[in-house]
Amino acid sequence: MIQVYFDPNFLFNELLDYYAPVIIKIEDQMFIDLHSLSIVNLLGAEPVEKRPIEVYGLLLMLYEFQRDNIPETVELLKFNDENLDKFKISNLVALKDLYYNNLPSKRLLRLENTLNDCEIILSLCNQYVIQNKELFQDRKLEILLEVISITEVRKLSEERAIPFVMKQPFIFSFDLSNVKFEVAYEFIQGLDKLNDKLTLRVPKIYEYAVDKIKILDKLLSSIDRKSLTNVSFVFTSIDDLIAELIYFKSIIDEIESLDE
Repeated sequence: MIQVYFDPNFLFNELLDYYAPVIIKIEDQMFIDLHSLSIVNLLGAEPVEKRPIEVYGLLLMLYEFQRDNIPETVELLKFNDENLDKFKISNLVALKDLYYNNLPSKRLLRLENTLNDCEIILSLCNQYVIQNKELFQDRKLEILLEVISITEVRKLSEERAIPFVMKQPFIFSFDLSNVKFEVAYEFIQGLDKLNDKLTLRVPKIYEYAVDKIKILDKLLSSIDRKSLTNVSFVFTSIDDLIAELIYFKSIIDEIESLDE
């Protein structure tokens, strides 16, 4: 027999869509699957029992199946306090993704789980872009929003000492593997508020910048998007970037004067 415990806000068949976590009980042993990959063989099967249950202070739904096999490739975590924190973090992110995905009006950024341990990503929401396609006809606005987002997200990650990287343009990745749930909760709430703030600002930014950013055609067309993203990520501010460019120019000027 296999017992699967999961957040009752999800339908069983929705868990994989959001990489929501589950607790698995096989015989007398309990494990945590952060991404629900272990339930693949159970999709479509009829549970012999369904009921709500409280587990370590969490109200969960219990599904019991007359099976005892899970995919061998699935990595299950031991059920302990540290991994229970990971369960809570992954579940919180999945719940937010579920909630905002079901709202008719989308926000600028989407927060979601990944398959890499307790890693989450914040990225440009494709549905938001589709709903506001008139604002994104010029790709320069997207680049401008990305640079603004990098600055704001960096502040939040540094305040909480959360590791933060950019693997692709407009995709911010955070590793919460070694973060306590309470800290992760405050950080995720901060990302939530930031997302609301940025979403409200987009029309104002567009109205202000739509004509001004046309002047940047030469700059933005000569730089690869990923290279620009890397530069924006590495430098803590535009002022720091300008300072280094000025210093770089002074070196070139001095070199050119060596032969004079």
